[in-house]
Amino acid sequence: MQARQTYVFATAERQGWKIEDARELTEFGLDILNKQCRRPDELYGRAIKTDGSGLEDDTADLYATAFALLAFSTAALTGDETDALHALPT
Repeated sequence: MQARQTYVFATAERQGWKIEDARELTEFGLDILNKQCRRPDELYGRAIKTDGSGLEDDTADLYATAFALLAFSTAALTGDETDALHALPT
């Protein structure tokens, strides 16, 4: 869910919807994806805990990973290519 919502906010920014708000929400989503949703093997889990303390279901999920990559790449298309660097291994 976090990756899909981040993608939506990045798309909203690209389309000119409340650019500053969309940028803030996109950056927040990217931060959550990087710090809370990414597994040690660089894939993304299925569900984050409601308190935001990490993954509730850390099962590797191709769908979640694909949306995370879509969110990162869409954010990069807003003109700030550094957003795409979040998807690189740490």
